[in-house]
Amino acid sequence: MKIIRKFKKLFSIYRQLNKIEKILVQNTLDTLKNHPKYADRRCLIPYGYKIYSQNDEDGIINEIFKRIGTTNKIFVEFGIGNGLENNTYALLFDGWRGLWIEGSKSSVDKIQLGLKNTISKGILNVKLI
Repeated sequence: MKIIRKFKKLFSIYRQLNKIEKILVQNTLDTLKNHPKYADRRCLIPYGYKIYSQNDEDGIINEIFKRIGTTNKIFVEFGIGNGLENNTYALLFDGWRGLWIEGSKSSVDKIQLGLKNTISKGILNVKLI
């Protein structure tokens, strides 16, 4: 768990760094990912990367489905905020369909405006609860 906390801490400050600092952070991440603890190919940590997720969930989700396959490409995610940083947004670009459930009306309104075409095509459904 200590290593995972290090990953999360590094990613939270990563956006604020200059180019040289980002290279140093990347080198540290590479060192951590090459730690013998993660030599087991079943470990998902080395497969993590971020596209739209908060941390490395995009890569981990991708690796899980590479391993187990899919019978259908349908997702459900709760608490998606404004829709720009969550665990299933990247799946939309990979041919998935889904349901986002959110408790903030203003967030749902923004999503419905920003993803109007995707929603109108029935690819994504957004519900306010």
